[in-house]
Amino acid sequence: MFNPSSKSPPSSPMFAYKMTAETNPKTCTSQLYSNILQGAVDFFVALSEIHRAHRVFTPLRIPSSLFFSLPSPSASSSSSSTNSSMTPRCLLLSVPVLLFFLVSAWCSPVCNNQCCRFVEEFPVRLKRLRQDFAQIRGFYEANDDIETALLDQSVQHSFESNFACQAMNSILEFYLNTVLPSAVAGVTEETTDLKPHVESIQQIFDELKSDVTRCRHYFHCKNQFDIRSLNSTYTQMQNKGVFKAMGELGLLFNYIERYLASKRVKSS
Repeated sequence: MFNPSSKSPPSSPMFAYKMTAETNPKTCTSQLYSNILQGAVDFFVALSEIHRAHRVFTPLRIPSSLFFSLPSPSASSSSSSTNSSMTPRCLLLSVPVLLFFLVSAWCSPVCNNQCCRFVEEFPVRLKRLRQDFAQIRGFYEANDDIETALLDQSVQHSFESNFACQAMNSILEFYLNTVLPSAVAGVTEETTDLKPHVESIQQIFDELKSDVTRCRHYFHCKNQFDIRSLNSTYTQMQNKGVFKAMGELGLLFNYIERYLASKRVKSS
């Protein structure tokens, strides 16, 4: 919470997606597979170092039960003894494959439509937005000398209400039609390095708005958010409004992050 009469607070990640993912272990991502396989590689690198340090040349004995396979009725006792021991190289090749299948069996897909996937994949866009904002934030905040917040508590409350979908849609439209074009037009020779990042944010916002509009029924959008008050405050700030609005992008990212995180599918 912050006082709307005070200067806009710096943005701070809510880690809403991270917290949701921790309570939803069946939400599988490529990062999860990557982390597990990287862990396997690290483990066997360490194992190889130990093996080399101690000059151990005998095969490592691994219980066949580790591989979740039962001996065939026709298998001979000699073959079972072969299965119960594996060289480090065979182990190195087989365990990552085993881990992959274990993770595949443990995980279950939670999305069956485009809108669900839009919500689940939003962290990728959010990361890019914050990276771009980090490159331009200093400039806009340094030129923002207005104490009144633009994205005040009324906006925050709207994102926490049943009208959050409409609030997000309207504010994205406000930035796309008013704020970001002014920011691009205001780029000078001295600030030309800001332009690619502003345009990147503009493109991502345009994609987000298209997705939100397409998924109105998924979000159960209700039309009771009035953008006119926000627009009026912005207009009263005159040529300083763009610095205020751009400087508060981090706050807007947090609001959107919280809302979309609340819409994630929760598996049982």
